[in-house]
Amino acid sequence: MIQEPPPRIPELIFRSDLVESPRKELLAVVAMIGWGIWLYIISPVFSLLAWWFGYVQLSKYVLNDPVGLVTTLRVYAVAIAIGGLLFIFWAVYNWIRFTKSHRRGAPQIASAGDIGLGMGLTEAEVLFAQHHRLITFTHNDSGQVINIEETRI
Repeated sequence: MIQEPPPRIPELIFRSDLVESPRKELLAVVAMIGWGIWLYIISPVFSLLAWWFGYVQLSKYVLNDPVGLVTTLRVYAVAIAIGGLLFIFWAVYNWIRFTKSHRRGAPQIASAGDIGLGMGLTEAEVLFAQHHRLITFTHNDSGQVINIEETRI
């Protein structure tokens, strides 16, 4: 029978000060090289391709067919006007519907029991965690909190 490895718990907190200095410097150099390649090679190539594509489209639809351009601009103007009117009607409808209604209120404050229910903890454990300045959570392989203890410096 093959045993599956326990699920990997993702890192909850990433602290860059715990990374060794040579590795951190290497990562910074790699990042700078990547940004340099992007800024000086890839980004100008994208700009050149976009410019060429735009010039081809401009000559195809604007310079060679001015009547089609005017027709297209009319269609765009009508579509924008219809969309704007729909948004205005929707806003007026909602304003009329909800202007006298005060359905929303302040959310209820979560109790320690509610917080514990969401995290699989007891109310006493939540109160313990809330009232201590520095604590350590211990998790099992599935990510559930199994122990909370005060950490002393």
